[in-house]
Amino acid sequence: MISYAPNGVEIIKEAIKKAEDVDKDIVIKYVGAGKYSIIVKAHDYKEAEKLLEKSTKKAGLFFSSGPKLFLNKTLILTKEK
Repeated sequence: MISYAPNGVEIIKEAIKKAEDVDKDIVIKYVGAGKYSIIVKAHDYKEAEKLLEKSTKKAGLFFSSGPKLFLNKTLILTKEK
């Protein structure tokens, strides 16, 4: 993620917190050099995609006013939720 705002670090921290607060099965980890990995655990692929979309929208990660996003996604499908 990249933010050129004077308080860019705080903006990115808040975006990550909002994304993780959507569901307990969403985890965002710092990979390095401004890159993050988002891990979503769900019962099926469609549910995981919905959680991913919901969390990124809530965090404002896909909007022009939000920070630029460099994100790797991992969807983990489980039998139990």
